[in-house]
Amino acid sequence: MDSIAFSTQLASQIASLSRSQRLAFGLDLCNRLLPDYITFFQEYNWGDAEVLIRSLEYVKSATDTEIDEDKVNQLMDELDLVIPDTEEFGDFSTSYAINASCAVWELLEYLLDDDQTHFMHMSTLATDTIDFKLQEIVDTLTAEELATHPMRIKEWQYQLEISR
Repeated sequence: MDSIAFSTQLASQIASLSRSQRLAFGLDLCNRLLPDYITFFQEYNWGDAEVLIRSLEYVKSATDTEIDEDKVNQLMDELDLVIPDTEEFGDFSTSYAINASCAVWELLEYLLDDDQTHFMHMSTLATDTIDFKLQEIVDTLTAEELATHPMRIKEWQYQLEISR
């Protein structure tokens, strides 16, 4: 499976999910990326993992209730302050933390605008994290090798499975 086939299938599956199923998909991706943010926070003593955790807890509680737009905007404002800057830290750990916090941001934005493309962005962030981790281990991997690497394929299969 190539990235176009994966994206097409994932978008189709996400479109067929209920709102609460979409949120469950997004929460799964964010929760799997969260440990990378926590590792970054512990390594650099910068940021605030609790902001991400509170945001995810709010999304979990909001799956079948009215959305408090002020609360979502407040969480997004707090999140904006704890997204690391690659110019300030500039290593793989920073990239992982950025991806984790941006995935949470995408999920919060979905609460406000109901745009399903946020889930595709979160999928990309999760896949990019796999790619970065592979490049950290073997910095000579080509784009083709990354695209066909078993870890990436496994991630795609997982995402397709949980979006059914």
